[in-house]
Amino acid sequence: YILDINGYQITSTILNQDIKPNDNPLFSPCKKNDCHNLKSYFYSAVILETEFFTSHKYISIATGRLCQTNSVLFPHPNGNKYVACIDYYVSSIEKTDD
Repeated sequence: YILDINGYQITSTILNQDIKPNDNPLFSPCKKNDCHNLKSYFYSAVILETEFFTSHKYISIATGRLCQTNSVLFPHPNGNKYVACIDYYVSSIEKTDD
């Protein structure tokens, strides 16, 4: 999905065709005009400009599965800047030895 410079989603969320929708009504993919401006993958990409950002692991609101998001700010030929986001699934939360 793509976000505008204010954090609003300007595209539909595109899911891998191998991903099965979650039957739980709490989870569904974001839609156009949903706001992501408080998400670390948005504001960190804007701050870092053209460097890729990888979020911490979190539960996806699209599927309910553990995921991370890669994001990057990019310029468009129309003169505007946008943030490209790609979510991917991770198998588990890594344990740390304390």
